[in-house]
Amino acid sequence: NLDNKINQYRDTLQKLQNNLQNTESELQLTSQKLRQTKKRCSEFSDAIKAVLEFLKHNENPIDIIQWNEILKKNKKSVSKFGSELKTYDTLTEYLVTLTHKIKALEKQENHLQTSVNDLQIHKRDLVAYIQFAEKKLDQKITDAKKEIDDLSSNPFRMILNSDKPHHVLPVLLM
Repeated sequence: NLDNKINQYRDTLQKLQNNLQNTESELQLTSQKLRQTKKRCSEFSDAIKAVLEFLKHNENPIDIIQWNEILKKNKKSVSKFGSELKTYDTLTEYLVTLTHKIKALEKQENHLQTSVNDLQIHKRDLVAYIQFAEKKLDQKITDAKKEIDDLSSNPFRMILNSDKPHHVLPVLLM
């Protein structure tokens, strides 16, 4: 019965370890996406600030030759930036969208890290319980072996120590 319990806990531990590995992998992917999105946001941040500055002075940034230099500085081609910008109405909307995406990825990363921490705690508790159960089982086996050795060295001891009437003893001695 104790062996079954230990096996059940080992199975549960294995499932938790698999779940932990999967969650850690998902955390790594989410962290990578977060870093990439932050980088993209950072790349566009300077460009957007420059464009907003032009707009603030009622200048059209597309007509300014430095526009290409801004994009080059941020390692963006005019066509790629233009196609990304077409998805959004304004540069500000694009930046807001990237900021929201960063916040969502940070939240997901925090959630996954909490899950990893919880799984590690659960794993530690299960390992401790399995070790405790194994020690108990080893002690029971040792005690049983000792009792068997004691009984095999003195077979009459069992009869003398039993609660049954001792009238069996004379029959055995005849």
